[in-house]
Amino acid sequence: MRHKIRRSAVLVFGLLILAQFNNCDTAQTASGIGALASMDPSVNLCNGDTCTYQNAANLSVTTSYSSSVGVMPGLQELNIAGDCNEGGFPTNLIRWELKRNVSGTAMTMRSSTMVYNGHSMNSQCVRGRFTLDIYLGPITEDMVDRSGLKYANGYPNTTTYSLTIDIIGYDNNGQPYTNSLMGGEQTIYLIPVH
Repeated sequence: MRHKIRRSAVLVFGLLILAQFNNCDTAQTASGIGALASMDPSVNLCNGDTCTYQNAANLSVTTSYSSSVGVMPGLQELNIAGDCNEGGFPTNLIRWELKRNVSGTAMTMRSSTMVYNGHSMNSQCVRGRFTLDIYLGPITEDMVDRSGLKYANGYPNTTTYSLTIDIIGYDNNGQPYTNSLMGGEQTIYLIPVH
């Protein structure tokens, strides 16, 4: 009798475990430890036997710069590259803001939404990599020549700039998601070299 109860308990437990791995319906919502850890809405999307798990907690951008980088005088374009995770979302956007730090206050001077050569300077995470081209010369929305991160009047800059990079994932309905926990944003300090 005891043997039958034990066998039945093992069978029921096994079926419960298997049911967790066979639950890939588009109407299902995330549950379990992963959903609790993210605290963000998550969606399971399935196309045949292939499922993609959208999770905002997985959105991330990382550059090879740990915290700061020197900017040479006259440099007109910064090229920043790095690793990224689009969090399983079908569309993503990597954006940036260049801020000038004056007396403890960061003021936005440029952003990826500004237009250069007829296009925004936003980027995307493609196969786990991204690149940013940040033009520092004058543009229509900011006529100041920031080459080498100099002052508008051309004198050497003695303050630092910061570059904040983040990623946004978009679901199939265009709903944006960000990772506010860890890894969804990186700030690099840009220090003019004289």
